[in-house]
Amino acid sequence: LDTPIIVLSGLDQTSDVVAALQDGANDYITKPFDLAVVLARIRTQLTLKWLKEANDRFMRIAGHDLKKPLMVILDAVRQLNSDLQAGSTVNDEAPKLLANITDSAEFMQHVITDALELRALRDQRMQLSKLPTDLGAIVRQAVARLTDYGKSKNTELRLEFGRDLPHIRADETRIMQVLENLIGNAIKFSPPGSVVRVETARDEEGILCSVIDTGPGIPKKEMDMLFKEYARLSNVPTGGEKSKGLGLAISRELVFLHGGDIGAANNPDGGATFWFRLPTD
Repeated sequence: LDTPIIVLSGLDQTSDVVAALQDGANDYITKPFDLAVVLARIRTQLTLKWLKEANDRFMRIAGHDLKKPLMVILDAVRQLNSDLQAGSTVNDEAPKLLANITDSAEFMQHVITDALELRALRDQRMQLSKLPTDLGAIVRQAVARLTDYGKSKNTELRLEFGRDLPHIRADETRIMQVLENLIGNAIKFSPPGSVVRVETARDEEGILCSVIDTGPGIPKKEMDMLFKEYARLSNVPTGGEKSKGLGLAISRELVFLHGGDIGAANNPDGGATFWFRLPTD
């Protein structure tokens, strides 16, 4: 990313200022200078840099994640307008077209919601409601919610709990969000007939939750991209599901807000393990 450049110089002629700006400087300050003014200009340039990055991210969303579903919606609406003339009856294609509209609109809504949520996390505007929590209960609920999805792809979910796990202070809704993302991804990228295991255990640093799949694993050259926003990896969902590219980035921020850690690794016998650890204190 470009770093803002502010030139500090004793030269104060208009030609000197113009030359510096034409050479790529973002701002120009002459000596003697006021430190408060310098700091204010630095903050301004950093804000402008952040706004540019935010705009670039939005353009990526608009150009990739929103463009295709919007085209599906428009094509379906045009077809419906063409087929449903005044006084005509609904043909057999109408329900399918309406389903396409609904699916595409919901996907767009999720993309926008995730983008706004990630921005709130990065700006530290999201407040957690941490209460004494039984992580095992949250894991059971997350697995129950995703059981039907697993069945639709002929994937079995298995639970393995550690003994005597202590309660932790956590925001149940947000930890559920992390679990549903990790388990959902495991199902999404696993071939039919797979087994996805969800395990909990206590170690010296806290409570560890692992989601272990038997999918294709993570290419080594892409390992560093996993938890970055809008990262496009080579693995594709085995059922043609859509991917928004923000789930892992959001999960990472949510775990960090809890004072925990998150990561992933390939399994020796194939597949991958995604894990997160939450402190018990």
